[in-house]
Amino acid sequence: MLDELNLGNPSALSGREDEWAALLDAYRRVEQGDAPEIVVVGGDSGTGKSALVHKLQEHVLGGEGGEHPRGYFAEGKFDQLEGGTHGMPYSAVSDAFASLCDDLLNSDDSLSFDAMTAIRTEVKDNEEVMTTIIPNLSRFVDAPSAKRRARATQGALKKTAARRLHFVFGRFLRVVATCCASSRGPLILSMDDVHWADAASLDLLHSIATTMKCIRVLLVLSVRPCEISSNKVLVRHLDDIEESCSTQLTRITLGNLSKESLNELVAEALEQDSDSTGALTEIVHQKTSGNPFFAQQYLRLLVDEDMLRFSTVSFRWEWDADRIQAETNVSENVVALLCENIRKLPDEAQFVLKLASCLHSVFEGNVLETILQQFLDTCNRQWAPGSDALEEHLSVRSSDELANLLELLVKEGLLENAGVNWYKFSHTRVRHAAQSLIPGGQSGATFHLRIGEILRQMSEKAGAQAWTLFASVDQLNLGSSIIEDDASKRDLATLNLNGGEMAVLLSAFVPASEYLGKGVELIEKHLRWTNENYGLSMALHTQLAGTHHCNGDLEKSLCIIEEVLTHAQCDEDKIESYFTKTRILVAQAKFEEAIALGFEVVSMLGGETFPTSKFRIRMQIKQERRKVRKILSGVSDDELLSMKDAPDIKKEAILKMLTDILEPLYHMDLENRGQLLIIRLMRLTVCYGLCEASAVAFAFFSTYLIAPQKNLDEGFRFGKLSLELQKNLDVKAWGCATQYVAYAFTLHWKQPLQDSLQPILQGYETGMAHGQIDHAFLCAGNYLMHYYYSGMPLVAGEKDIRAFIQQMLDYKQMKDWRNFVPLWQCMLGLIGEPGNDNPADMTGEAMNRGEFEKGRLGIIAMSSYRMQVAYYFRDLTLAEEMAQRVEPHSREIGGPFLFVVRRFFFGLVYMAIAKQRNSKFH
Repeated sequence: MLDELNLGNPSALSGREDEWAALLDAYRRVEQGDAPEIVVVGGDSGTGKSALVHKLQEHVLGGEGGEHPRGYFAEGKFDQLEGGTHGMPYSAVSDAFASLCDDLLNSDDSLSFDAMTAIRTEVKDNEEVMTTIIPNLSRFVDAPSAKRRARATQGALKKTAARRLHFVFGRFLRVVATCCASSRGPLILSMDDVHWADAASLDLLHSIATTMKCIRVLLVLSVRPCEISSNKVLVRHLDDIEESCSTQLTRITLGNLSKESLNELVAEALEQDSDSTGALTEIVHQKTSGNPFFAQQYLRLLVDEDMLRFSTVSFRWEWDADRIQAETNVSENVVALLCENIRKLPDEAQFVLKLASCLHSVFEGNVLETILQQFLDTCNRQWAPGSDALEEHLSVRSSDELANLLELLVKEGLLENAGVNWYKFSHTRVRHAAQSLIPGGQSGATFHLRIGEILRQMSEKAGAQAWTLFASVDQLNLGSSIIEDDASKRDLATLNLNGGEMAVLLSAFVPASEYLGKGVELIEKHLRWTNENYGLSMALHTQLAGTHHCNGDLEKSLCIIEEVLTHAQCDEDKIESYFTKTRILVAQAKFEEAIALGFEVVSMLGGETFPTSKFRIRMQIKQERRKVRKILSGVSDDELLSMKDAPDIKKEAILKMLTDILEPLYHMDLENRGQLLIIRLMRLTVCYGLCEASAVAFAFFSTYLIAPQKNLDEGFRFGKLSLELQKNLDVKAWGCATQYVAYAFTLHWKQPLQDSLQPILQGYETGMAHGQIDHAFLCAGNYLMHYYYSGMPLVAGEKDIRAFIQQMLDYKQMKDWRNFVPLWQCMLGLIGEPGNDNPADMTGEAMNRGEFEKGRLGIIAMSSYRMQVAYYFRDLTLAEEMAQRVEPHSREIGGPFLFVVRRFFFGLVYMAIAKQRNSKFH
């Protein structure tokens, strides 16, 4: 209409020509190539970051009609009210991929079928997590079984669970991007207001940005520089992305508009030539400093105050510059200006906007209508925004009335249409302003409790989306200050437990800790461990200890564990806390304490004690060996694979704990105790029955049979059985460890080394997909080592090891990094590293030898590969020196292929020296 301001698009390109060109160039490079790119769009609030990105969306989707789309556009927006302690984790990621899934399903039949097949394959075994984050994904994949969902919830409370999610999400993004590229073109993934992203989302975006390769994806991150400086986590992520990411990264910075550019915006809004709007622009620039969004709101304020009016005589907008200058005193706070504009709306529209601000930043009209009607059906005057307007609010009864109010809010520029009957706030500051108008004190708390209860009822319905649970808990927590009776507090504490467990399932451990901590806080301290509250308190404290561990708050975790152990009424309630404490001790490299605690727990649960003296250990090894030999005598493979399950939680916990402390035993070089543990673990597995760790027990037992027992046939048999058992148990989380032990230690003795390459690489992928990061990188390292010793092409292998080494750094796996970086430098030296005239010095692109002269692991790995390079280049003096350094640390022939190959090179070195010295070799 002529008498309405044209504020639809004027800020998109006014004064932004250079920035638009840079963004478009990045898109075209992705469109024409096969590599991803990242664009970081920075600028203060209201400078037009979203408008610039939406211009790209319009370009990609083929304009308003969308007749010739050139790709797919997925958009998500973080909000300050949903980051950190509020709202659903991954909210923006969820929004972006939900719409993308709909787009793919609505594509032509062949693409939809291809996408469904590919996605189902990639997210297999991880449906429970992926469909919780992206509910629409359930249209592509089958719903997970109850048993698998229960396992996922139990296994999610590990520090590695987030890494598992990152790996699975990376594979999901790859297949989605491939489907998009095969149809229209590249995928543009836009994440707005990243400075307000929750910690879990930041970790996921960091993983996506640093690992996506060879896919046509343009990742656009919009941030506010003024908010970044206070967010140390975001600063670290952005710096790391720029420093370590091989993907091209472009930075675009938007500032306030110059007077000339702002005049273009004003002239377009008033549909007049720029010469006639100069005087008004001068005032607008003075009042708003050229901020585009602030300027738009200021123009709306002038219209509302009748200082800017449309003349029906001249059919032009007219204004009195002197009056505007004298009578408008604009706050520098844009939220204050927005609040002023919102207060001028009808009471019903204000009320609807406040209700909407308590939901997701993007909401469905039907959901808002349900909440509105239920709210008005049960509220009284003190809950309404104004007691004198209650009857008017109660009159909003029909869908048409609500639709009219929503369209009014769209017309006023406070909301935007986001699809059929879907809406979103036009700017984050609009939502903040609406929230700030909700009254404080008891009235506001009651308002939040009412909305929270309605959302809770919605969350309990079959098929409810996860955001309703998080939103209900957030609203109820905001109103918790007026809850007085213990029963209601206990009820809300239970709801916080549910929210915490859901966040744990999503690997969002920061909000999980806050939900669980709020649950603990709601129960009065002197009532926490009474019989009435015992079960709830135990669940809250146990989960909270686990989430603090996953967040790296080890001391907090240990304090809570001590409280659990003090008040636990039975051993079963202590088990999970003991597992957490053991993992903390291992993470702190307190191996002796971890081992002692592990054996203490085994004893507490009724397990057999372990001797400490070497004599007693040797005696028990013999005794256990005889028992195992007797138990296994005449037992067929089929009988072993079909054993009963472990009957109770205690016996299963004993088996898992013994498996967990194997690693610290070998770190402490307590090999004899390790042997005893392996044999006993095998006997107990047969006696107790099968559990998740049984396949690993079989695999470790195969290593014992080969070294020191020298029984290759039986060792090979149990190595194969461990893999078969792993398939039967279908416990993916333990599959990585099983494949690592079987292929690195056992199966290479009776089958070609090349045959281990694909399975052990699969072990790496399984470990990454299910959170077993430690064993995943052991698989990766052994894959590289087996590749090297199999005589495969070094040029291709060097590319693989380069990628794996970078990933080890990304995941802070420094033990594996120190172990396998020397192999990378060795390969570079053998290939012919440019500018490296002395490959045997082991200093080059991959490493500096001096940094590996400290620490037992680094010295052994570096010296071993240096010995090989020196031998190849006939520096036999150096080769002999390195052999003498490594030989004391090399065990007898047996176990990993690495031990065997080292001794092989010892022989090569000493024979070459003997030949060189013309000595007779004995």
